[in-house]
Amino acid sequence: MTSSLPEILYKGSVKNVRGNASDDYVFFEFSDRYSIFDWGEMPDLVDGKGASLAAFTDVVYAFLEDTKTWKSWTVPSQMYHSEVTNFLESSKALAKLKENGMLTHRYAQDARIGNCWKVKKIAVPSIQNRNYDFYKTKPVNTLVPLEVIFRFGTPSGSSLLKRLAKNPDYMYSLGLTQMPKEQDFFDRPVIEFSTKLESSDRYITPTEAKEIAGLTEGEFNLLYSYAAVLSVRLREEFTKAGLELWDGKFEFSFIPGTNDRDFMLVDSMGPDEVRLTCDNVHLSKEVLRQVYMGTEWQKQIDVYKGKSEDWQKKMKQDNLTPSSLPKEVKDKVVEMYQLLALLVESYFLKNEKQAQKFTSIVSSLKQHFRKGGV
Repeated sequence: MTSSLPEILYKGSVKNVRGNASDDYVFFEFSDRYSIFDWGEMPDLVDGKGASLAAFTDVVYAFLEDTKTWKSWTVPSQMYHSEVTNFLESSKALAKLKENGMLTHRYAQDARIGNCWKVKKIAVPSIQNRNYDFYKTKPVNTLVPLEVIFRFGTPSGSSLLKRLAKNPDYMYSLGLTQMPKEQDFFDRPVIEFSTKLESSDRYITPTEAKEIAGLTEGEFNLLYSYAAVLSVRLREEFTKAGLELWDGKFEFSFIPGTNDRDFMLVDSMGPDEVRLTCDNVHLSKEVLRQVYMGTEWQKQIDVYKGKSEDWQKKMKQDNLTPSSLPKEVKDKVVEMYQLLALLVESYFLKNEKQAQKFTSIVSSLKQHFRKGGV
């Protein structure tokens, strides 16, 4: 497949973007690389990870696009109190989803081939020195410069707990009434925002998110409600598969609307973007984070981040780099990504045969992790 693809336009830590200037589409080429703690490419490859990510994201986006999956859907009221249910049911986002499904940048029905995924081309501006003046021009067909993060709780490794420990009052801006503990679930989806186009992501307030993206009040409310409704829908589907969806993130682009602009779901949706657990076993990139948590390399990242925007380069100069994965951990991570591709085929596509295989692999993973393999 690679030999027939156009040239690489951009090489990220995990995926490449390939395309031609004359085309209205590009290819996301998902690699077997992985990245944690904003480091970039880590020492090991995870065999088959790229193909698994491409399969996962293609199926999930196709599901969210499908109007039939939304027509008769109602918010699962048993999972949320009435205030949240009423907000979601009356939202403009849900009305749009029931009418048209979620518009995504998935290019066509045959968008995925192997580890590659064909998507509509959108503009990605260059932001220097946190200057977002470009977004005051109200662009369309352009990336929204935000990661929209949703959270249903605070699993082990959640960055929210660390940030709340430093700034307890922040919980009120999230709609929380008491300080969460590890393994707590919220009674509503909590929505946060971080920057997307800066050298390092930084969490920002809703007011700052609205300002730097050049959003009107109506656009901000629509973006917020899209994130809330989509996250609740995904959580419900994963719950059917026996999994807990703890958190994740969406990215959007601006598209033309009737008065205000509307939004299209972009980027990808896989275990690099969502955090899933099964019986307290992580089935996401969090497994890899836990391997390196507490190492000298990981401890120094926050130190160096606070000193320089070019912190990765300076750490490498000081010989502070991550070690390779232990073989037994790498083998199980390979199995985990295979499992997650089976997951979406099993439950989003209602494939009973794959569901049986999925159950078998989960059992194997539980056995390993309970022995302290990760």
